[in-house]
Amino acid sequence: MIWLNKILSADSCGFTLTELSITIVVSSILILFVASLLIISNEQMIKSRIEVQDIRDHTLITQICSRIIREGSGINSKIYTDSTKTTLSSSGSCLSVTAPDSTTTSLFTGNNDFVLVKTNGVKNRLVKSIVNNLSFSEFYNPDSLRTIRMVLTTNQNGSPLTTTQYYSFRN
Repeated sequence: MIWLNKILSADSCGFTLTELSITIVVSSILILFVASLLIISNEQMIKSRIEVQDIRDHTLITQICSRIIREGSGINSKIYTDSTKTTLSSSGSCLSVTAPDSTTTSLFTGNNDFVLVKTNGVKNRLVKSIVNNLSFSEFYNPDSLRTIRMVLTTNQNGSPLTTTQYYSFRN
């Protein structure tokens, strides 16, 4: 019974100021650590989302170009040095593709945007502010194949992403 009286005595009730101070300091350190982890993980999540969107945009541009080039007649496709010129070239930044139904689609970049222009002249900026380079070139193989090479480089927030594709057409 003596030990019970000692536990319940006024001297042993509650916490000392030192114990409370240590508890508050340790709790604060833990809270700051957890908060910094949450902030860092949130920043990484946002960065990852942006990178995934950049890859999706790059893939979209590649798929659109591939579909238009394949659906068009490759022999009637024309490459221009840029979208404002009408002089044909063997390499340049604008490709004009004529489809079997005689509609023409031009593919080029303008102000780092991917631009698609149909026969009616309306410009569609499909992907904005990430295209560093979109270039086309052509060459002929010995077996009478015309090959168009497309190089696409995009970059918004990360390292550049480059795709090179070749499309071959029989003369």
